Amino acid sequence: MGKIRFAFLWLFLALCALKSAAAARHFEVGGSAFKLEATALGSAEFVSLYDLSKALGGSLTCDEWTRCLEMKASGKSFRFMPSSKAVLIDNDDCLYLPNAVTEIKGDALVSTALITSILPEYIKASGKGKASQGGKKVVVIDAGHGGHDTGAQGGGRNEKDITLDVAKRVRDLLTGMGYKVIMTRTSDVFLELPDRSDIANKNGADIFVSIHVNDAANTAACGTETYYLSKVQVDNDYHARRLESSSYGYELRRRWKAMTAKMKSVLRQQHYQTTQQKSKLLAEKIQRRLAPAAGGDNRGVKGKNLSVLRNSYCPSCLVEIGFISNWSDRKKLNSSAHKQAVANAIAQGIKDYLK
Repeated sequence: MGKIRFAFLWLFLALCALKSAAAARHFEVGGSAFKLEATALGSAEFVSLYDLSKALGGSLTCDEWTRCLEMKASGKSFRFMPSSKAVLIDNDDCLYLPNAVTEIKGDALVSTALITSILPEYIKASGKGKASQGGKKVVVIDAGHGGHDTGAQGGGRNEKDITLDVAKRVRDLLTGMGYKVIMTRTSDVFLELPDRSDIANKNGADIFVSIHVNDAANTAACGTETYYLSKVQVDNDYHARRLESSSYGYELRRRWKAMTAKMKSVLRQQHYQTTQQKSKLLAEKIQRRLAPAAGGDNRGVKGKNLSVLRNSYCPSCLVEIGFISNWSDRKKLNSSAHKQAVANAIAQGIKDYLK
């Protein structure tokens, strides 16, 4: 009997603790103030997406097949996926919340960061949507390889040294144009590929450009080419992998397990359809400037499934500025004047895209 009473007492205390985790909070978006019940899950705070849509005078619908949630408010469309941090806005902008949308007892909970950080930029008192932030565009420049990863080698030169030299020149040029530039590395250090794209993601980059030097068994191969992301493999989906380390417990992971593949597929379509065409355009703008400046063959713009591009949230491309395996390209890449011309072409291509 004592054990039973103890069990009931434990259950009562647990329910009280759960209840105390939820509290009313006041918010303001687009000149309208409202109050919502906020629920604490771990160190994060969530509100009901359904309650939020009502508070904004909007609507919330769910596609039964894809489980995609669409909230419409003030003439804007916001799409979400359970277990995803992505927010697709008007099928154009793709932004990311600090925590994934969470499903509990049939209700979708979304991070309060949506209300405090994203909605104010899209829902204005005038109802006309996003206004200009007036801030500098953020460009992340990635110097390929580094540290023990020398990259391609030829004629006593290492790819990692050439890419860092050119990346610094691009940084200086873009800074002079008024852009905010963040480098993934400024010295001879090694970075894992996901760490490079994470720098862009965490800093809300507008674009991400990775600089590399090419290599080929055929030493006659020369010139430049620029890559954008085309194919994405299911097993490499960055966002869905976050689910595996979710702090929300076994029960939620069990619910999601059966639909993970479907979620991955839909999320991939949402995110990559949004950024793919922009990434291709960025690659085209840079290659158009780079090819005549660098000389050699114009090998064009190509789609490829590259990890450093696959994990980036923003439009991104990878630039191959010449072949270290080709004596003519290698000789040019030893020239400071040539590297400056290449850097200028990349910077101008970025400017062409961002203007």
